[in-house]
Amino acid sequence: AGFEPLNPKNIVISGDSAGGGLSLALGLAIRDAGLPSCAGITCWSPLVDLTHSTPSVSDDECIDFLPNLAKGINHAESQISKEFKEKAAALTAKIKKQNLGPKIWHDSFDKPDGRLEMYAPNEGLAIPYVSPMLAESLCNLPPLLLVAGGDERLRDEAIYFAHRSAEPNKYKGPSYNA
Repeated sequence: AGFEPLNPKNIVISGDSAGGGLSLALGLAIRDAGLPSCAGITCWSPLVDLTHSTPSVSDDECIDFLPNLAKGINHAESQISKEFKEKAAALTAKIKKQNLGPKIWHDSFDKPDGRLEMYAPNEGLAIPYVSPMLAESLCNLPPLLLVAGGDERLRDEAIYFAHRSAEPNKYKGPSYNA
């Protein structure tokens, strides 16, 4: 293919906010697939619990610029978002008409109203690859660096994730059955 593969031990995965959550979800997926681990994962203010179950996400005294996440995020409709919705509806219809083998569509994908997050139906928010904090086990991850501020909405989930990953046998998460 014209390139030499990289040694995973020379790769650090990094992300901020939702990207931090995706970085940790990727770490879980690599571990679960039995692939060689990377050198480490660094995250700044990682969003690791899309169920928004920790106290700091709804703390009205918080001075973070993020809105109160427990109330959901409602974005103002713009011309771009209207065009996106039209294109997404056309693509959705096309995908649903194709028979591509296993069912990849869920009925809740058709109803974005009432979702806490736009990219996942509420039923999927507790899946560990969507909310890494809710993984049953955080053992065997590469070395982690998690950074969170003392007065931000994502503080509690970053602290909880750090404790669970540092002592995975002491802090067991919920079991998720797909």
